[in-house]
Amino acid sequence: MLKHLKWLLFVLTTSMLFIASHCDNLRANNLINFLKEKRIEFGGWFNAGATFNPSQIDGYNGPVIFNDQADKFQLNQFNVFMQRPVVSTGNVWDLGGRFDFMFGTDAIFTQAFGVPAFDVNTGEPLNRSNWDLDLCCSSTRTYGIALPQAYIETYAPIGNGLNVKLGHFYTPTGFETVPAPDNFFYSRAYTLNIGEPFTHTGFLANYNLNENWLIMEGGITGSAMGGWDGGWDKELGNWGGLAVLPGPVIIALRHFISLAPIVKLPRAAASHGDSITLCCSTNSPLKPC
Repeated sequence: MLKHLKWLLFVLTTSMLFIASHCDNLRANNLINFLKEKRIEFGGWFNAGATFNPSQIDGYNGPVIFNDQADKFQLNQFNVFMQRPVVSTGNVWDLGGRFDFMFGTDAIFTQAFGVPAFDVNTGEPLNRSNWDLDLCCSSTRTYGIALPQAYIETYAPIGNGLNVKLGHFYTPTGFETVPAPDNFFYSRAYTLNIGEPFTHTGFLANYNLNENWLIMEGGITGSAMGGWDGGWDKELGNWGGLAVLPGPVIIALRHFISLAPIVKLPRAAASHGDSITLCCSTNSPLKPC
C-alpha cells in the first residue's frame, strides 16, 4: 500500500509540475502574441574593444572620444531598447515611440548634459541637466549610464505622410552616429567628436515630397549650446531650430529663420560625399562651416 502511495504522490507531483509549466508556457505565448499584435519590440547590442596606443602611458587615448581608453579593454556600449515602430504609409494614423538604455564608456559622452560643466568666462561650475547625469558609477570617470532616446512618434496621413517625433532623440545630422551598429568603424572621426551634436530634446517633423526627397524640420531646446545634447529641466526657454534637406544640402540652424531658395554649392566644397553642411545665424547668411 505504501509503495502505491509513493507512486501516486509521484504521479500527482509530476502532473502538477507539467500543468504549471504548461500554464507558464501559455502565459509566455500570450505575452509574445500580445507584443507581436501591438508591434512592441525589444532589442539591443553589445559593443566592446581595445585601442593600442604606445605613445600614451596614462591609459587615456584623448583627444578622441568613444575609444578614449588606451591599451585596455573597454565596454563601450551595452544598449537595450523598447520600441513600437510607426507605420509611415497608408491612410491611417499611427502612434509609436522608443526608449533606449545605455551602459558603458560611451555613455558619459552621450548623456544630455545640455550645459557645459564650467562657465567659459568665469570658470565657475554650472548647474547641468539632470535627465541622465550621475545615474551610477560615481567611483569611475569612464563608465556611466545614458538614456539617449525617450520619445513618442506619430504618423499623420496628410498629403504624402507626415511624421512627428516628440521627446529626446538622436540627431539626424552627420555621417557618423552614436549607436555602434550604425557605424562601419570602431573609432569615430574628429568631426563627430567636436563638430556635431549627439542628441536633441524637442520635436522633429519630416514630410516626404516624393520617393526621393524628404523635408525635415524641428525645434530643439534644453541646451545652452544651440540645442546640442539638451535635457528636460534646464534652458527650456532657449530654443533652436533644425532643418535637413538630404542629397545636395544639409542645413543646421541656430535659430528659426525663413528658408530662402537653396542654391547647390560646387562639389569641391562638399563633405560627406554629396552633402555639405552649412551654418548660419540670424545675422549672417548661409556659409560652409
